[in-house]
Amino acid sequence: MIRLPRCAAVGCGDHLIAQLPQVALQHLQRDRAVFRNQHSHGSTCRSTGVIPHEAACFRRYNFLVRRIYRNPPLIEALCELQFQPGQPWDWTIPGRIYERVQQEYPKRREMNVLEVDLRAAGTEIEQEVKGGVARMLFLRDDERGVIQVGHNVLAVNQLEPYSNWETFRKMIEQALGVYAEIAQPAQIRRIGLRYINRIKLPSVSEAGQFVLFLPQVPEAVPHPPASWAIRVDIPYSVCEHLRLQSAVLIDVPAILLDIEFATEEPYNPFEHEWRAWLERAHSEIEQVFEATITPVARKAFEEERHDE
Repeated sequence: MIRLPRCAAVGCGDHLIAQLPQVALQHLQRDRAVFRNQHSHGSTCRSTGVIPHEAACFRRYNFLVRRIYRNPPLIEALCELQFQPGQPWDWTIPGRIYERVQQEYPKRREMNVLEVDLRAAGTEIEQEVKGGVARMLFLRDDERGVIQVGHNVLAVNQLEPYSNWETFRKMIEQALGVYAEIAQPAQIRRIGLRYINRIKLPSVSEAGQFVLFLPQVPEAVPHPPASWAIRVDIPYSVCEHLRLQSAVLIDVPAILLDIEFATEEPYNPFEHEWRAWLERAHSEIEQVFEATITPVARKAFEEERHDE
């Protein structure tokens, strides 16, 4: 495992995201610079390197630059929480959770999740595929809202149409409240917030008019790529990273733009500190999304309002 230095300032991962297109970086860094100039005092906190005053004000700032779309490309939002157990796992736990949520999530089914672990071994990348891990799924009647419960893991999914962050955040808070009360975990050991977008294109060759996060092909190559899938991992601190993925769907045609912000900082599930982190994660994802798309894409999404 590669250990990264603990960061002592906001935006410590900025110098490591050179793989992103420079235009996207300029948009992202410009917005961060505006915020830093307005809120530049205070000491850092926890291992994330976030200035406390910034953490308190970031949601307000991000609201001021939030763009609202009539036809957003978001097809799924999900939040996964992994736990350090406080007591031995008991497979009666999913059933007890279902009893508490069945009015809102009446449907249920079982799913096996295949776990794939990638790790560096010298100059090679080793891949270990683990056996299927059972999860119980509790679904709303329309199957667009889902709670997944597994061995020391909880996930909340919202499929399109996605109403707003406040509604999705409430889904997460309610699901974790029930899980924590019944499973009694010792702590949250990982939180991942992820947004998956499908951006429709007139043709694959016009992808660059909509998205800035594309593969860089040397000019000497006679033809542009017909398909691709790229990923970058951007460290924000020793415990945090942002994962940005892009892949083309030829048959549609469309681009999948997948953004996840995650932390392995431990949090107490019975206290409110994890909620502040979740707010910041959502703000970071919004900033990266806006830095990655173009004005042509915003027009296609039918922007309703840009609050400044």
